[in-house]
Amino acid sequence: MVLSAIAKRKLERSRSESGQTNGSDVQNDTDTQEIAINAFFVDSAIQEEEMQRQEASTSAATPKKVRKRSKASSASLNRYHDKSGSESTEDVAQRRKRKQKAQHYDYNCISHFGTFPETTLFDEKCIYVGLSDEASLILAGKCSLQVLKGTLSILGGRIGASEVQHKVYAPTCFPLPTLSAIDDTTALKGIPQSLAHNKVVLKLTELDDGLQGLGNAIPDFKSAFECPYQGSYDGWDQIKGLYPILEPTANVYSFLVPPSWTSAARNITDNSLRSAEPYIGIVKGWKNTGKSSFTRFLCNTLRSSHKRVAYLECDVGQSEFMPSGCVSLHVLDEYLLGPPFTHPRIPTKSHFIGELSPANDPPNYIEAVRDLIEHYHEHVAHSLSDSGDYTPVPLIINTQGWVKGLGAEMLQGIFNAAGNFELIEMSASSISESVDEEDGLARVEEEEETSIKIDAIATAENPMLTRYHSADYRNLMTTTYFHAKISANGAVLWDFTLPLTHHTPLCVDYISDLSYMCILNGEDVVYQHTLAAINATVVALIEGHAEVESDGSLVRRDDLLPYKQCRVLGYGLVRAIDSSVNQLQILTPLDASTCRRVDVLAKGKIDLPVYASLDWTQDSIDYGNVLYVTNEAAVGEGAQKRKVRRDIQRKPANN
Repeated sequence: MVLSAIAKRKLERSRSESGQTNGSDVQNDTDTQEIAINAFFVDSAIQEEEMQRQEASTSAATPKKVRKRSKASSASLNRYHDKSGSESTEDVAQRRKRKQKAQHYDYNCISHFGTFPETTLFDEKCIYVGLSDEASLILAGKCSLQVLKGTLSILGGRIGASEVQHKVYAPTCFPLPTLSAIDDTTALKGIPQSLAHNKVVLKLTELDDGLQGLGNAIPDFKSAFECPYQGSYDGWDQIKGLYPILEPTANVYSFLVPPSWTSAARNITDNSLRSAEPYIGIVKGWKNTGKSSFTRFLCNTLRSSHKRVAYLECDVGQSEFMPSGCVSLHVLDEYLLGPPFTHPRIPTKSHFIGELSPANDPPNYIEAVRDLIEHYHEHVAHSLSDSGDYTPVPLIINTQGWVKGLGAEMLQGIFNAAGNFELIEMSASSISESVDEEDGLARVEEEEETSIKIDAIATAENPMLTRYHSADYRNLMTTTYFHAKISANGAVLWDFTLPLTHHTPLCVDYISDLSYMCILNGEDVVYQHTLAAINATVVALIEGHAEVESDGSLVRRDDLLPYKQCRVLGYGLVRAIDSSVNQLQILTPLDASTCRRVDVLAKGKIDLPVYASLDWTQDSIDYGNVLYVTNEAAVGEGAQKRKVRRDIQRKPANN
C-alpha cells in the first residue's frame, strides 16, 4: 500500500506519543492500513503553506505602514459582508472554485494491474482484459462491458460470463468502481488464447450514448467524462471515453467498500433466499453517510442471486432514478453500474410530493409511501419472472437522511407501512451494539427491534467528496433527465448537441387531452393566472383519468387524485403556452406512446436549473441581460415564496 505524506506524519506523531521512535518502517507498519483509508496528499495545501511562510518572512523584513481607514474604504469593504459578518456570494464562489481546482491525490485509487500481453489484448474495436486473483482494475469514463470468463466483482454485483452487455459509468465527479476477479467457473467460446489462463476475462467496447456531452449543458461537470490525466496509455485510446487509472492521478478517488457493507449484503442475501415471504430491508441513516451508495451496493448484491429486485425511493430530495419531488417504486432487472443520473427510468409506480422535503405535509408523504408498499405486495412481490420462475422479489427501501424529531415520526410511519422488515442502519454511537467477530458485522439491539449496523462513509472529512453540493447533484440529475430519451422498453440515449431551447416540443391540448391541471398548495394563485404560473416550469406527468365536468375551458384543481387511482410517469418542462389554440408545448424524455397515457399535469416546487434555460450555442452569454433570469436577490414584501406549514398540530382545548 502506498502511504500518503499526511498519513506518514499522522502515524509518526502517534508513535512519538506512545514512545515509539523508529520512524523508518512507517510504510510497512501494519497499522497504516486504517490510516490510509481516507488519507490524501494535497499539493495545494503544501503550496499554500509555503506561500504563507514566504509572506511571513517578507513582512518581517519590511516595516509596515500604518494607514487610517477612511469611511469610503470601510464602506467598500462592507459591501462584501452582510450585517452578520458572513461572506458574500462572490467570496463563496471564489473559494469554491479554488477548492475544485485543488490537486488531491487518493493513493487507494490505483489499479493493481499492468498492461502486458498476458493481461491485455487490443483489438480493432475492443479491448480484452484478463484479471488474476491479485489484480484489480479501476476505470474512469464509460464503456460497455461483457464477461467472457469467470465472475466479476463490481460495485457489489457478481457478474458471471454471459452474452449480456453491461453499461459501466465512472465519471470522475463520483467514486470510481474497482473491477476484480472472484472465480472462473464458467467461460464462453472465443476467449483469446493469450488471456485464457486468467481467472476472469472481460471484453470492453465503446459506449456511445451521448452522455459524454453533458458538459455543454452543465459547465460545472464538464470534465466528468474527460481524461483525468494528460496523455494516454498505449492501446487504451482505442476505446473513446475510457481511461484506466494505472498510477496516482489527481482529483479522482475510488469507491472504498467498508467490510461491514460486504458482510451485511451477504447476510441480507442469505436471509432473502431462506425466507418464504418476500424480504423487505429498510436503510436508515443521516445524510452524507453513504446511505444511497449502500442501497445501490445492496441492490447489486441481491441482483446477483435474484432475477429482479424492487427499489422503493423515499428520499424526495435526492432520488436515484428521476428528478427530485417523488416517492417511487422501481423493479430492477439489471445492475446499477453508475451514479444516479446515468440510469433514469420510468417507475413501476410513483407519486408526486412536489417538494424537496416532506416536512410541510408528512401525512401525505406517509400515505404515498404506504400505497407504494401495498402495490409492491399486490403486483410485484409474488410475480413470475420472464422465464416463468418464481422467487419472491426482495424490496429495499431507501429513506431520507432525517432521523430526528419529525423525521423520526415519518420513519416510524414507513416502518408501520412495511410490516415485517429488517432495518439496516448506518453507524450511530447512541445505540449499544454487539460485534460478531467472525464476519465483523455489528448488530444493534434497540428495545425489541434488531437491526444490522454498518459503517458510515465520512464524506465530510474527505476533501475530494466536498467539491459538489447536494444542489449541484440535483441540477445534474434534472438537466441530464430532460436531455435524455427514454423508450418504453427502458433504453436510454442522451442528446447534448443542442440546448433545450432548440429541442422540438410535444404539443398538448390542455382542454381535450388533459382531465385537469393541478398546482399543489396553489391556493394563492387565482384561476386567471394558472397558465402564467405553470409556464416555464417543471411539471409531473400523471396517469389517472378523473371524471371532471368541463364547460370547454381549462379545468384546475389544487389537489391530486387518490393515490390508488393515479401514478407519475415522469416529468415534463412547459416550454411555452399558446392560449389562442389551447396548446401547451412540453419537453419530456418520455416517448409518444407513454405520453398518451398522461391525464393530469401537476406543478410543485421543483425548479429548473438556470443553465437549462440558456442557449449555450452562442459564443458568449451576457447573463445580466438574459430575459426572465436574474442573479440578484429580491427584497421587499412579496419578493419571496410564502411558506405554509401543514405539520403543526394544535393542542386540544381544555374544557
